[in-house]
Amino acid sequence: MYNDAVQINLQYAERKYHWAQEFFRPDEALRHVETLFRDIKRVESELANLNSIAQ
Repeated sequence: MYNDAVQINLQYAERKYHWAQEFFRPDEALRHVETLFRDIKRVESELANLNSIAQ
């Protein structure tokens, strides 16, 4: 899944939105997800910005 997320099959210049966080323990993943989605308004704003760029 990590290789798919970072688009390992593409040349680096061709990859878009290919960042992925590695985790080694479940508590690391939970802390990361909690931090990312704690401020839902910020998440919605960032998604709206990405959506407008993609169009």
